[in-house]
Amino acid sequence: MTFSIEERHDELVIEIGKLVELSTRLTSNPEPERRGGIASFLLSGHVYPLFSVRVGEISDVAEWDKYWGFSREKVYRVQSDFLRDPNNIVSSWQTREPEIGRYGGAVIFNLKGDRTALYNIISFSGLDEQVDEAVALTMGFKLGWTNKDFLDRVLSASENHVFWELLKDSTLY
Repeated sequence: MTFSIEERHDELVIEIGKLVELSTRLTSNPEPERRGGIASFLLSGHVYPLFSVRVGEISDVAEWDKYWGFSREKVYRVQSDFLRDPNNIVSSWQTREPEIGRYGGAVIFNLKGDRTALYNIISFSGLDEQVDEAVALTMGFKLGWTNKDFLDRVLSASENHVFWELLKDSTLY
């Protein structure tokens, strides 16, 4: 599924904001006091394919800058990893190295399911790592970019215990 950023930008920002707010109420979220961050989207086939937005609440400006960098780094890393190994790379969790500032939280959605360059990436940074990934994966699910097999691949790579609760609760609003 492809779409115009211009037509759906506000919708994407509102929807991911709802997911972040909802994440603060999840029993599986180990850090519910974290209430915001940066969402980054890389959409194939667009003139300006990467955009990042602030979502939720963070009181310290330095934190916004830090999460801005982390969110975009995740996008570039998962894109680079995918281009080298498109059959196996599904998320930034697979190449995370927290000791050098590389975290999980980005998911690449291969829209054709083959080795073509048609893919979209959603990244989030600012919450617990598994919640970051759950927000990105839930957003991709809501956009119709994934299926059960793909979800299983992503979730097995990260052993994510937050996604299913977030997805279930997100269908209630």
